[in-house]
Amino acid sequence: MKKQITLFTISFCTLIASTCGGCMSARNFNELAVSEEKESVDVIPYLELKNGDSVADLGAGGGYFSIKLAKAVGNTGKVYAVDINPESIAYIRKSVLELNIHNVEAVLGTYDDSTLSPGSVDLVFIRNAYHDFQNRVKYFARLKSVLKPGGRIAVIDYDPAKLGFFRKLIGHALDEKTIIEEMNQAGYVRQKGYTVLKQQSFNIFKAR
Repeated sequence: MKKQITLFTISFCTLIASTCGGCMSARNFNELAVSEEKESVDVIPYLELKNGDSVADLGAGGGYFSIKLAKAVGNTGKVYAVDINPESIAYIRKSVLELNIHNVEAVLGTYDDSTLSPGSVDLVFIRNAYHDFQNRVKYFARLKSVLKPGGRIAVIDYDPAKLGFFRKLIGHALDEKTIIEEMNQAGYVRQKGYTVLKQQSFNIFKAR
C-alpha cells in the first residue's frame, strides 16, 4: 500500500507540473508539446499557412511550435516567438541559433502587451495559454491592431470536457464556449473549429 501511495504521489506531482506554467522550464514546455502531439495530431497543416506569412507564437514557451511554424512559412516568412518569461526568450534564441534558423525572432512581451508592431502578422497562434491571460477580452481586443488585413487568431486550449478528473481538479483549462464568447466580445468571429485534438479545443478567429 505504501508503494502504491508513493507512485500515486509522483504521478500527481508530475500532472501538476505539466499544467502549471510557473512550475515548468522552457525545455519542459517542449517535452510536453512533443508528448501531446504524438498522442494527437500535427496542428500546423490546419493553419493553412503560406510561404512568406508572418506568425506570432503567443506564449511560445520553449519555442517548439515557433520552430515548426518557421518551417511552415518558409525562409521568406517570419515567426515572432512571444513570451513573458525571460528564460523562455533566452532558450528560444539559443535554440534557433544552434539550429541555424534565421526567421524566428524571440520577443519579450508583458502581461498586458504582446509588444508586436501594428499590422505585423498574418496569424497569431496561441496554444495552451489562452486560459492564463487576465482581462482576456480587453487583451485580445487590443491585439487586433497587430493583425494584417484578413489576419487570424488560432486558439488551442485545454477543454474541461475532454480532460480527466485530476486535470479538471487542478484547472488550467477553459470551456470552448467561453473562449468563443470572449473572442466575440473582443471583436472576432469564429472562422473554423476543429475537433481533432484529444485534450484541447481548436478554433480559428478573424476580426470583424
